[in-house]
Amino acid sequence: MNHDPNIDFRFAPPSSWTCIGFADDQHKSLVREDGALLYDYQRIVTHQFNRILSFRLLGSGEPQTITQVTETAKRPIVITTLTYSHAILQLRAFAYQQNDQRSDIVQWSISQNPNQITPHQVALHLNALQNQGQWQAVDTSDHHLSSFSHIQFSPNTDHPTQPQKDRPVIIQHQSVFSIEQPLHHHPTRTFGPGFGCITEPIALSPDHTLHGSIIITLDHHDAPFHKLADIDHALDSMRQHWDHANFQTRTLQVPDPQINDMLRACARNIFQAREIKDGSPEFQVGPTCYRGLWMVDGHFMLEAARYLGHDQEADRGIDAMLKRVHDDGSITDIPEHTKETGIALATLVRQTELSGNWDRLKKLWPTVIKARHYIQSLRDQARQLDPSAPEFSLLPRSFPDGGINGLRAEYTTALWIMIGLKEAARAAAHLGNHQDADTFQADFQGLLEDFRRCAARDMQHLDNGIPYLPQSMPNSSSEHHWNENQTDRVSINHRIGPLTGTWALCQSIFPGEIFDQDDSIVQNLLRLFEHKDQEQGIPIETGWLPYQALWPYYASFAAHVWLYASQGEKAAQYLYAFANHAAPTRIWREEQSLASSDLDLCWGDMPHNWASAEFIRLVRNLLIFERGNQLELMPGIPSTWLIPNQPIIVENSPTRFGPISITAKLDHANTWHVQAEIDSNWPLQPDTITLHIPSKMNRVIVNNQLAKPDLRTLALNKSMTLQPSSS
Repeated sequence: MNHDPNIDFRFAPPSSWTCIGFADDQHKSLVREDGALLYDYQRIVTHQFNRILSFRLLGSGEPQTITQVTETAKRPIVITTLTYSHAILQLRAFAYQQNDQRSDIVQWSISQNPNQITPHQVALHLNALQNQGQWQAVDTSDHHLSSFSHIQFSPNTDHPTQPQKDRPVIIQHQSVFSIEQPLHHHPTRTFGPGFGCITEPIALSPDHTLHGSIIITLDHHDAPFHKLADIDHALDSMRQHWDHANFQTRTLQVPDPQINDMLRACARNIFQAREIKDGSPEFQVGPTCYRGLWMVDGHFMLEAARYLGHDQEADRGIDAMLKRVHDDGSITDIPEHTKETGIALATLVRQTELSGNWDRLKKLWPTVIKARHYIQSLRDQARQLDPSAPEFSLLPRSFPDGGINGLRAEYTTALWIMIGLKEAARAAAHLGNHQDADTFQADFQGLLEDFRRCAARDMQHLDNGIPYLPQSMPNSSSEHHWNENQTDRVSINHRIGPLTGTWALCQSIFPGEIFDQDDSIVQNLLRLFEHKDQEQGIPIETGWLPYQALWPYYASFAAHVWLYASQGEKAAQYLYAFANHAAPTRIWREEQSLASSDLDLCWGDMPHNWASAEFIRLVRNLLIFERGNQLELMPGIPSTWLIPNQPIIVENSPTRFGPISITAKLDHANTWHVQAEIDSNWPLQPDTITLHIPSKMNRVIVNNQLAKPDLRTLALNKSMTLQPSSS
């Protein structure tokens, strides 16, 4: 697939849910791709919203087109435009807070389609669908011709609903008010259960636009406004609120305004999903089925939070993680997800590196040692298995995740536990705990040896000869991605593929650095990426939808492998392809069907904020990349970012070597000016600092020193090696 450095959302998922709530808001109000408002999420077998308010023109058939955007990247004020043959309905949805009362507001307008010549009767048709309760008009008689402006929801008191993990807030009291446009009873669009109503039909002339507003109250019945002019003022105040909200306190800026807008939206998305739990804000993956913080998602979300400048929030994230410490030494949220203990060790070390707070890790060291004992108990269990078991001497069966369900003999757990052991060994050495460092290193080496032995046995090949390592050990369980015990033939729609579940393999390469970049495991994976990235620019068939589908933010996992393999240009291409799988409101679904499949299969939450965190991480790592004890600057900048007088700016970005600041700008004489700063007093210092120089530069000036053709190093606390960039 040809690389196009333009973000036009060409692979946006057909269905989307955009959050309009505030930061730390308990009400995760969502706007569907057609402008409907979604409330009271509940996952029974699949996704379900127990209350939906949708808007359309009365009659009129289906819209010819529907478009949806946010006002700006900073403002989650959602504009949905539904174009019919004769008229255009525009919906503008936003959240509003007055004291402790939350409401959602939808401003609507109906104008004549420019292609329509004669006046046409129009009316707004509101459909209120519900489960476990009832909508009813309040200020009206029972006569079907009477008008009203207030609809109220009454919950089902016979069978009250109880909060759940992904449904912690249940709206018991909810009202809908129509401002300055009386409503009349009308059947729902499908004549099915629910409450339907319309505005008074009028003949719309070309020079006339019909306006109104709908207010939806959340857990109260008081309308904050009764005039359209007041709602206009409320909208302006919310615009100011979002424009002044500072979710990105450390500058991360590139010469592409589309990328910068994606960064702004990603930062906002993360804080909209966050929630106050037990008195402290806790980052969450999403607003519906992933309304919580999982261990692996948290590892990368906390890293992204520090890149954005939210150090205290990241520290609180560690506190939340430590609530998952158990008496046996494990650190897990999902008991069968035994790899989480390795993830937790890696998270503790990474957050310590970025914060520089080694004293905290020293106090937590007994927790680290107990985690090692737990890992050793897993290893002992594996050694006691029947030698014919595929997982013998590696690790007991566990939940692979990332596209593979069940308890299986698999590799994802070993990969993340190796990362945790390796990072703990490095941290122990820094703390001066040399005996612990040797012990952790020996544990890591032993597990790596057993991993390589099993991997050599299980290596498979595609028909074209590309080798790959199945993440579920061959012949140890069913090929069905969900049911490990299925004995029937598995259809291709459910069959584990060559890239299924390779999320942990990617992360073992980077940030884990378990394997050298020239290792066959790395190189074979890159060949597999290239084989699978032709259709939509990123590898497909990697997750829970194993056929004709993709996991959009897997693009970042794979891009980091390319970056680790010194292929920065390819990593930058994945960044743009990743962005083009977002909805135009700059949010991602966890997984979606390929555009060519004509399906609308979807999996997981939306907005999915591990995706938001990964986009932030990838942009930052294209500019600053930590490779062991080496620091690389600008390893993955695309040529399209080399625009005269359009700077790249990274401000105090935390690394294991301390905060790094860079400003790089090309002038009209084709001279590249780079200013780089590093804290020479930070406990860890890089052995080398490598600046990747774009090709065809007339001159390069680093920290006001001219890099002459025969000059290969410049002093910047340590040596700075100047070398051509792969891009």
